[in-house]
Amino acid sequence: MRRREAWATSYAREHAQRLVHNIVDGSLIGFDGGEYGGSLWWYPRAPRPGVKLSDQNVRSIVVLPGATSAVVFVGLSHMGLVSGQALRVARNDSDGRWRVTDANTFRGYAESARERP
Repeated sequence: MRRREAWATSYAREHAQRLVHNIVDGSLIGFDGGEYGGSLWWYPRAPRPGVKLSDQNVRSIVVLPGATSAVVFVGLSHMGLVSGQALRVARNDSDGRWRVTDANTFRGYAESARERP
């Protein structure tokens, strides 16, 4: 099992599609490794560890005006499994932490802009 985990980590690091959006206090970074998984992270501007917000494949990130919230489309379409959600992520004013504040499941799969002709 350890060998598979090492391979999956290497694949995600070297081949997963990445989306990076600058926000008010750092960056939202989404990964999409297809069937091998994905994730959404917030990284601060100052050199500190990031915070994992979701462990789903990130298809698109839309930063809302003010850069203190975003809508993140996540999902997977693989071998007949089709899933999708819109996650609302926002910065909490009281403690400055980013969190998923709402999740809406929808029928289908969120297509990313990079897939369009």
